[in-house]
Amino acid sequence: MRKEFSKFQQKSGSQKGKEEEMLSAFAKKFEGKSEGELIREIMAVAKENRKNGTLSDEEIDRYVSLLAPMLGEDKRKKLYAVSEKIKSEK
Repeated sequence: MRKEFSKFQQKSGSQKGKEEEMLSAFAKKFEGKSEGELIREIMAVAKENRKNGTLSDEEIDRYVSLLAPMLGEDKRKKLYAVSEKIKSEK
């Protein structure tokens, strides 16, 4: 679980479809979990990957751009807030 972010690599075409499938699988893994549990896990994974140098601001922005269209307005705002918090904790 701690390496999910590192599975994503900047690709185009069919690779983007694979990234979207991976995000969908990630979402299914947390189905039924509370929002707080999800945010804590995302923050923990991101913190570890930032510490290891395997998660850049650009990658965070790419994940957000893939996830945002799947969310309603309220959740999208929370996603943006979480991503900014992750980027600010370098």
